[in-house]
Amino acid sequence: MFFFPSVSFQWTDVTCFILTDQLLITKSYKRENADRYKVYKTPVRLDKLVINKMSENCFVCAVLDDFHMITHLYTFVTSLMHTDEWCSHLRKAKASCLLSELGTNTNHSNHISSYHTFSVQS
Repeated sequence: MFFFPSVSFQWTDVTCFILTDQLLITKSYKRENADRYKVYKTPVRLDKLVINKMSENCFVCAVLDDFHMITHLYTFVTSLMHTDEWCSHLRKAKASCLLSELGTNTNHSNHISSYHTFSVQS
């Protein structure tokens, strides 16, 4: 579970999806007995993402622009056992995305690699 601070600096539960070339930060809601998701933050290109583990239950993702300047900074808080897992999944997805951009990976479909529920702080 991740927490994401809202404008009032209260934590919000969000669900993240790691796609082939981007990270989606969404918010879930129930509608007609089914889970639905709305994009909560602007999708993040994996090739512009820098991941840094801060503590046992926290990691930070910095989003860079074309000049390598930080445009967004997200703090993700997870349960203790999921922090390393999330950092690993994000780094692998980023590496795969970079290989795909170089033309060494022929898989160009935009599919979901994995998803987990967590809270985020920006």
